Amino acid sequence: MKLLRFLQDKMIQRVGGREDISVDTRIIAATNKDLSKEIRDGRFREDLFYRIGVVLIKIPPLRERNGDIVLLATYFLNPVRDLYGKRVRGFVRPPWSTCRHMRGRAMSANWRTRSSAP
Repeated sequence: MKLLRFLQDKMIQRVGGREDISVDTRIIAATNKDLSKEIRDGRFREDLFYRIGVVLIKIPPLRERNGDIVLLATYFLNPVRDLYGKRVRGFVRPPWSTCRHMRGRAMSANWRTRSSAP
Protein backbone atom coordinates (compact mmCIF):
# COMPACT_ATOMS: atom_id res chain seq x y z
CA MET A 1 0.00 0.00 0.00
CA LYS A 2 2.90 2.36 0.66
CA LEU A 3 4.07 2.01 -2.94
CA LEU A 4 0.62 2.91 -4.25
CA ARG A 5 0.45 5.90 -1.90
CA PHE A 6 3.87 7.06 -3.05
CA LEU A 7 2.90 6.77 -6.72
CA GLN A 8 -0.39 8.60 -6.25
CA ASP A 9 0.39 11.25 -3.62
CA LYS A 10 4.18 11.57 -4.10
CA MET A 11 4.64 11.37 -0.35
CA ILE A 12 6.93 9.08 1.66
CA GLN A 13 7.78 8.44 5.29
CA ARG A 14 11.25 7.62 6.52
CA VAL A 15 11.69 4.25 8.19
CA GLY A 16 10.58 4.81 11.79
CA GLY A 17 9.42 8.35 10.95
CA ARG A 18 5.97 9.83 11.38
CA GLU A 19 5.97 12.89 9.15
CA ASP A 20 5.18 12.85 5.44
CA ILE A 21 7.87 14.05 3.06
CA SER A 22 6.93 15.35 -0.39
CA VAL A 23 9.14 13.98 -3.20
CA ASP A 24 9.40 14.73 -6.91
CA THR A 25 10.57 11.57 -8.68
CA ARG A 26 10.22 9.71 -11.95
CA ILE A 27 9.78 5.94 -12.08
CA ILE A 28 11.01 3.82 -14.97
CA ALA A 29 9.76 0.25 -14.84
CA ALA A 30 10.38 -2.58 -17.30
CA THR A 31 9.13 -6.12 -17.69
CA ASN A 32 9.17 -8.93 -20.20
CA LYS A 33 5.60 -9.90 -19.27
CA ASP A 34 2.31 -8.88 -20.88
CA LEU A 35 0.89 -6.95 -17.94
CA SER A 36 -2.63 -6.87 -19.39
CA LYS A 37 -2.61 -10.68 -19.39
CA GLU A 38 -1.09 -10.75 -15.90
CA ILE A 39 -3.93 -8.52 -14.65
CA ARG A 40 -6.56 -10.78 -16.23
CA ASP A 41 -4.91 -13.82 -14.62
CA GLY A 42 -4.81 -12.07 -11.23
CA ARG A 43 -1.01 -11.96 -10.95
CA PHE A 44 -0.63 -8.17 -11.18
CA ARG A 45 -2.67 -5.43 -9.52
CA GLU A 46 -4.73 -3.32 -11.89
CA ASP A 47 -4.52 -0.20 -9.71
CA LEU A 48 -0.72 -0.44 -9.67
CA PHE A 49 -0.66 -0.85 -13.45
CA TYR A 50 -2.63 2.35 -14.01
CA ARG A 51 -0.50 4.32 -11.57
CA ILE A 52 2.80 3.33 -13.20
CA GLY A 53 1.55 3.01 -16.79
CA VAL A 54 1.59 6.68 -17.76
CA VAL A 55 3.73 6.11 -20.86
CA LEU A 56 3.82 2.60 -22.26
CA ILE A 57 6.58 1.72 -24.72
CA LYS A 58 6.47 -1.75 -26.22
CA ILE A 59 9.78 -3.01 -27.60
CA PRO A 60 9.73 -6.36 -29.38
CA PRO A 61 12.28 -8.97 -28.27
CA LEU A 62 15.63 -9.10 -30.05
CA ARG A 63 14.68 -12.31 -31.84
CA GLU A 64 12.07 -10.24 -33.71
CA ARG A 65 14.50 -7.38 -34.49
CA ASN A 66 17.15 -9.02 -36.67
CA GLY A 67 18.46 -5.70 -37.97
CA ASP A 68 19.58 -4.79 -34.46
CA ILE A 69 22.25 -7.52 -34.47
CA VAL A 70 24.57 -5.29 -36.51
CA LEU A 71 24.01 -2.36 -34.15
CA LEU A 72 24.72 -4.51 -31.10
CA ALA A 73 27.82 -6.06 -32.64
CA THR A 74 29.18 -2.62 -33.43
CA TYR A 75 28.28 -1.34 -29.96
CA PHE A 76 30.14 -4.19 -28.24
CA LEU A 77 33.13 -4.10 -30.59
CA ASN A 78 34.55 -0.80 -29.29
CA PRO A 79 34.83 -1.69 -25.57
CA VAL A 80 36.42 -5.05 -26.40
CA ARG A 81 38.86 -3.34 -28.75
CA ASP A 82 39.78 -0.83 -26.04
CA LEU A 83 40.05 -3.56 -23.38
CA TYR A 84 42.64 -5.50 -25.38
CA GLY A 85 44.35 -2.42 -26.82
CA LYS A 86 43.84 -3.60 -30.40
CA ARG A 87 43.33 -1.53 -33.50
CA VAL A 88 40.22 -3.09 -34.95
CA ARG A 89 38.64 -1.41 -37.93
CA GLY A 90 35.63 -3.69 -38.33
CA PHE A 91 34.50 -7.24 -38.81
CA VAL A 92 36.24 -9.96 -40.82
CA ARG A 93 32.91 -11.08 -42.18
CA PRO A 94 30.48 -8.36 -43.22
CA PRO A 95 27.92 -7.89 -40.41
CA TRP A 96 24.95 -8.33 -42.73
CA SER A 97 26.11 -11.83 -43.75
CA THR A 98 26.49 -12.68 -40.06
CA CYS A 99 22.94 -11.44 -39.57
CA ARG A 100 21.68 -13.75 -42.29
CA HIS A 101 23.50 -16.59 -40.51
CA MET A 102 22.09 -15.60 -37.09
CA ARG A 103 18.48 -15.07 -38.20
CA GLY A 104 17.73 -18.76 -38.06
CA ARG A 105 19.18 -19.16 -34.58
CA ALA A 106 17.49 -18.48 -31.27
CA MET A 107 19.27 -16.02 -29.01
CA SER A 108 20.29 -18.14 -26.04
CA ALA A 109 21.43 -15.43 -23.64
CA ASN A 110 20.60 -11.95 -22.55
CA TRP A 111 22.80 -9.33 -24.25
CA ARG A 112 23.67 -7.77 -20.91
CA THR A 113 25.20 -11.07 -19.80
CA ARG A 114 26.95 -11.49 -23.14
CA SER A 115 28.68 -8.15 -22.71
CA SER A 116 30.33 -9.35 -19.49
CA ALA A 117 31.49 -12.66 -20.98
CA PRO A 118 35.20 -12.94 -21.87
